[in-house]
Amino acid sequence: MERVIRGAKAISLLTRLKNKIDTNLKLPIRNSEMGLLILIVTNKEKISSVDAANFLNVSKPMIAKIVNSLQKKDYIYKEIMENDRHKMALIPTRKGKKLVEKAYDEYHKTMFLLQNKMGDEDYLKLVSMIEKANLILMEEIENE
Repeated sequence: MERVIRGAKAISLLTRLKNKIDTNLKLPIRNSEMGLLILIVTNKEKISSVDAANFLNVSKPMIAKIVNSLQKKDYIYKEIMENDRHKMALIPTRKGKKLVEKAYDEYHKTMFLLQNKMGDEDYLKLVSMIEKANLILMEEIENE
């Protein structure tokens, strides 16, 4: 039980510290919108709302709300996908691309800091373990 409590405290503190560092970034959009915008801008392939929902592991209605907000603020637009005329691709505008370029380094500041201070090997171990934990928790949610 002591290990479980120690783990819970460590994860909680890590999250609070990361959030404290990340709050220095003043975004004109919500974090959830920025997350989707980064996905759209950095993805090599065009993605749809369904692709984004699956990748970000959120509901389709939640993605629809974020997409509508980003469209109203002129950060993205939709266009028909060439390979599937029934799907709409999410395309970043110049304004959306500029925001991601401006915020990208700051947005990932804590991850760069951890990688630099921990070294590549330990950082990759940390990321690998977090990914493994995420998979376990996602499986648990899917099995509910």
